[in-house]
Amino acid sequence: MPTWSGIRNKLENDYLCPALRGHIQYFATSYSKSADHEGRAAIRMDGVEVLRSNYYTYFENVWTKFHHLRSTTLKDCDSAKEAINQAHAFALEQGTFDQKVFYEAFGIFDNQSIEKSLVSENPLVRIFALLDRRLGKRRLLALEESMERELPWVRAFYVIRMQAEGLMEANNIQEGTTMSQIASFYLLKDGQRQELSGGDCSGAVYMAIWDWCESELDLDVRFPAPQTEDTLDCALLEGELAADLLSALRERNLPELAAEIAPDWDLPAETIQSGLETLRSHLELVQGNTSLLYEMT
Repeated sequence: MPTWSGIRNKLENDYLCPALRGHIQYFATSYSKSADHEGRAAIRMDGVEVLRSNYYTYFENVWTKFHHLRSTTLKDCDSAKEAINQAHAFALEQGTFDQKVFYEAFGIFDNQSIEKSLVSENPLVRIFALLDRRLGKRRLLALEESMERELPWVRAFYVIRMQAEGLMEANNIQEGTTMSQIASFYLLKDGQRQELSGGDCSGAVYMAIWDWCESELDLDVRFPAPQTEDTLDCALLEGELAADLLSALRERNLPELAAEIAPDWDLPAETIQSGLETLRSHLELVQGNTSLLYEMT
């Protein structure tokens, strides 16, 4: 079985169209502290997660649909397998998946032609194909009519590709994925929300830091976060999660850590260090029933 680093390298370097290289990033991780190493996956545009999901959301959709099918159209014993297959397909069509589903989609994509991938039953495979370098501008334009019938969260990547190739004027999808977004921190306690300094750092800085938290510390700071339509990214740090991250930051030399994180995001190490110092300072305030909320708007 290929490693995630190998999969990511293929997706971002071998398959991704030149117009989006350095802009599209694929992310997947599993959490060693969770049962069966459940995890999450995402596709990012300039650091902002355009599409993301996790094991818990995915399987909530799977089992809700499964129980509905078993109580309505697929009641008999012989239909259980069909019900679970339909439930998995339904959950994926809703835009929910975990890292294992992501890996499986890549396996399908990596072992068939671009033509088959474009019409695959798996929406993730179709996304990989829409961003593929083998899909030329003429064929992209020819897909416009069929994209009107596509799932909205898949069609979003067609728009991103068209804009990157100069075949469509920029709209809110592209504007919403720029990295000049405002980063804000809030201290939450007893229903009160106190705004803290963002350290004069852009959202890109904290996206890089959250990525490090997930990949190196096995801490998913986004999973419990109350993201809304107005936020492009958010993180919620409380209790043991906040304590673990603060401990990790105290143990590290922040200039050295910043120098490790910065190259993958093409950001100055000084700005990453400023973000790390701001985050550590804010985490010092998290005690008892206090929590730290981060939002990028």
